[in-house]
Amino acid sequence: MFAGHRKCYNSDMAILQELRDELNARKESYREVARQIEIDHAMLLRFADGKKNLGSESAERLAQYLGMKLVKEKAAR
Repeated sequence: MFAGHRKCYNSDMAILQELRDELNARKESYREVARQIEIDHAMLLRFADGKKNLGSESAERLAQYLGMKLVKEKAAR
């Protein structure tokens, strides 16, 4: 689950923060990363700065680019 049009939960925020941390740890141009994953450069910059979250599709593309895999687990009942 991710931040998007629906409510963002704590686990979503943790996942997005991991993506943000990994993105910021790299010395790659945000413009080049955005081009590679086909999202708007300004959106990626706002995400990297912690001002905006990514939707699930963009987060999935970023994760794949960073060599990470997002896995959705069923919540325990």
